[in-house]
Parts: sequence; C-alpha cells; structure tokens
Amino acid sequence: MPTRRFQFFSALLLSMAVPNHGFATETKSIDLGKLGQASVTAEDEDGARLLFQLPNGKTQKETGLGEEFLPFRFGDVGETRIEARDLDGDGQEEVVVRTKLAGSSAGALYVFRWRQESGRFEPATGEEEDDFLYVSAAAPVAVDKTGLIGVKEEKTTLAYQLKGDRFLLKPAAKSLPAAGALP
Repeated sequence: MPTRRFQFFSALLLSMAVPNHGFATETKSIDLGKLGQASVTAEDEDGARLLFQLPNGKTQKETGLGEEFLPFRFGDVGETRIEARDLDGDGQEEVVVRTKLAGSSAGALYVFRWRQESGRFEPATGEEEDDFLYVSAAAPVAVDKTGLIGVKEEKTTLAYQLKGDRFLLKPAAKSLPAAGALP
C-alpha cells in the first residue's frame, strides 16, 4: 500500500507544481498501420496548435492553425475537437481538426495525412489552394468515416469529399451521411 500512497502524493505534488493556465489539450493515438503508432496533441493556449509525436520519436509542431479549436461531429464518436481515423482506406489514420481563424468569423477544417516521403504529417489542400477547407466558424460541420464532410450553411448544406490530398466539392445529394448528423 505504500506504493499507492506514494503515487497519490506524487500526482498531487505534480499537479500543484505544473501551472494550469486554463487552456484545453487533447491527445489522440494515430495508427499508421505497418509503420506503427504516432500521436497528436491539440493545444490552444496561444492559438490552436498541434504537436505530433512521430513514429521515429521526433516531434512535429503545427502552429498558426487559428485562434482556437472548434467542435465538429464525427460519425459514431459524436462531437469532438480532434479525431484520428482512416478516411481513405489506406490503413493509416488521418487527423481531422477544426479551428476558428484569427480575427474573423471564418473557420478552417484541416485533415493531416502521414507522408512517408517527407516523414511528417501534411495537410490536405482546400478549394482556395490553402492547406485547409474554409468553413464558417458558426456553421455546424460533420465528418464521416469515409471522408465525406457536411457543412450546414444558412440556406444549404455543402458536401466535400477528401480525395487524395484535396477536398473536392460534391454535387448536392438528398442524403449525405455526414450532413445527416448535422443539427
């Protein structure tokens, strides 16, 4: 029993020693198939940033993603701020996050994919050739496990499909799996 007591007091002392600034963090494991495991941590202390722990033990930092992370609906998970799932069936999970862009009402949806050639996670390209998909920060967004993205704008629901390294606008359909989860 002294071990449990020691663990409790160690955790208590650590929690008192590490300042809590009130910013949110969330970590997800990333399955890269035969390459092994990685992880990603979303932090929004001084703006939204991602810290990837790569399979080789190195850290990749992605900063300047926006002011803060925003929630989105992901298939069977429900509402989340970050999700790691295999969206394209290649055996490696992609990382999906949504942020509010600095100083505007615009938002961004990022999908990061592992690139063996560069040894890092790289974002998919949006319609405007940016490394994200523009979505209103106020619009409900849903993503399903096939990479279909539904964005509910004021008068319409837009659908995008992640294909390779790009987001493609899909023609309107009566039944969108991702949009079906939108309020």
